[in-house]
Amino acid sequence: MIDSHCMIDSRYLRTLEKQRVLDEQELESMMADRGRFLSCALSNYLKCLQFGDRHDMRVFRVTSLWFDNASQSEINDTMQKGADQIKSCKFLPLMYQLAARMGVAQPHNPSLFYSTLNSLIERVVLDHPHHSLFIILALANANKDSDVGSERSTVRRSRLSKSSSNSEEEPEAQQGRMQAAVNMLERLRQSRRADILRDMENLCDAYIELANWDVTRYKTETSAIKLPSGALLTKLNNLETVAMPTLTTKIDPTGVYADVVHIRSFESTFKLAGGINLPKIITCLGSDGVSRRQLVKGKDDLRQDAVMQQVFEMVNDLLQRDTESSRRHLKVRTYKVIPLSQRSGLLEWCEGTIPLGSYLCGGVNGAHERYRPQDLTACKCRKRMMAAVEKNYKRKHEAYLSLCDNFRPVFRHFFMERFPEPGDWYEKRLAYTRSVATNSIVGYIVGLGDRHVQNILIDCKTAELVHIDLGVAFEQGKILPTPETVPFRLTRDIVDGMGVAGVNGVFRRQKLQGLEDSVQLSVSGQVNQLIQAALDPKNLCRLFPGWQPYI
Repeated sequence: MIDSHCMIDSRYLRTLEKQRVLDEQELESMMADRGRFLSCALSNYLKCLQFGDRHDMRVFRVTSLWFDNASQSEINDTMQKGADQIKSCKFLPLMYQLAARMGVAQPHNPSLFYSTLNSLIERVVLDHPHHSLFIILALANANKDSDVGSERSTVRRSRLSKSSSNSEEEPEAQQGRMQAAVNMLERLRQSRRADILRDMENLCDAYIELANWDVTRYKTETSAIKLPSGALLTKLNNLETVAMPTLTTKIDPTGVYADVVHIRSFESTFKLAGGINLPKIITCLGSDGVSRRQLVKGKDDLRQDAVMQQVFEMVNDLLQRDTESSRRHLKVRTYKVIPLSQRSGLLEWCEGTIPLGSYLCGGVNGAHERYRPQDLTACKCRKRMMAAVEKNYKRKHEAYLSLCDNFRPVFRHFFMERFPEPGDWYEKRLAYTRSVATNSIVGYIVGLGDRHVQNILIDCKTAELVHIDLGVAFEQGKILPTPETVPFRLTRDIVDGMGVAGVNGVFRRQKLQGLEDSVQLSVSGQVNQLIQAALDPKNLCRLFPGWQPYI
């Protein structure tokens, strides 16, 4: 009996062993097929980019395949040979992503990947320094803030980021990026772009110095403030090799850049823009004779803002390719953001714009005070919301509804004031509604939060919205101490500017299709659910009082 059982067990074991061998062979065959398909896909994408300009968006797929398989020598070899045959300008939209992977070869890291990547980035920088060199300088200057700020600023920054004196505590990847950037800059000093690099380094040093200058004693000053006599910015004149960083420079595939607007000089005074970190507004004179304002920010990480602007530019490209979206001129307004280090940066000043909060609630000149003087003031509304913060949900809801009864929307008057001609009024109101719709959907997709009325500007000429301060994204608002409960800002004043149809006209026709709460919805169903969530008083009453949901 025992021998019989042993024979049966032995037979089963042989059967299982044969099945294991077959499974291993099938897995090996599948992995071999995957490798061939990967190599074939990457090679053909590279050829697509090499031989034509119609499908340049495929550079994103090339980069994704490359980064996902960075440890495979065959893939790195294919990229090394293929990327050299592609115009370097096609990689410009991915410079932030490429630079984020920079590093130096380590014993446990694939050196071929880093050499291929660093070589590609260096070629892009040599051909297009005005679009890419600031990114490399920002990596090399990552810890430069701690060298130039006041003692008070340095102590504050030490709680937020590592100082250069504690480099051994920094993540290895960050040290690798910094070292790779420094090494690349050393090579560039021996290249044909040496003059541009020298002037850009001086310019970055001047911006970083100003960004970290402690101006606390001037925080109540509204007039122009004179720059210190020894400020580096006052010494910069006629930087003929450097394009104005906050002005969009058209990409030249040849890399010549003969007619760019360069920096002629800076005014010797600046103003404060307000806010916690007191960013400085400076004026830069270009070689075209036009003075342009720039915003220099310190104690703030602008790298995410820069990436978000990159996302918005890609969205605009996709919208432009769609016939219906292009016909309706749907787009997200963008502006230039140039990170200079971990904690400082430069932004384009959005000329001709005004924050929604300033127009609606700007003291005695605010629209609410002018058109509804009998209502509660915005300040009193905020105090009442703050008083209800610690109360239960029912009391919050009642407080919010009470505010709505005593604080009526007035934003429709903006269009009557700025565009008195009927045709112009209709055109600008339509542009505004489409702008709100586009920004709302795009903001929802990227999880953009912190949309209070000072973070949304409106262009006084085109009536388009401009969203600023993009540091709360990818649904970070949902994990704030007071979680955000709405997908985007669609409060009563925002809707009031759309006219009598409100969200039931042009706004609703800007569609989105997808999944919500794991339930398949139609386009209209998805749009309706988002709009209802954004308008629901039960959601709005739970927001942080500074968000001012009653406006």
